[in-house]
Amino acid sequence: MDSKQIKDILQALKDKHDKQEQVYNDTVAEIQELCEHKELIGIMIGKKCTVCGKIFTNDDERLTHYKAID
Repeated sequence: MDSKQIKDILQALKDKHDKQEQVYNDTVAEIQELCEHKELIGIMIGKKCTVCGKIFTNDDERLTHYKAID
């Protein structure tokens, strides 16, 4: 492999990472809209608001659209 091929591979991996990161960030933003405080953090089985303590479990119907983040 020459340096151009390596640079192309690294750029492709960076682009893929950036795309996945954007999908994750968009998903987190949409999930945060479910709670008026918008202060959700990840916990063992779902999302929990740091203000009111409301927990959204992974089987919450409002979250099923967002379960599979690859």
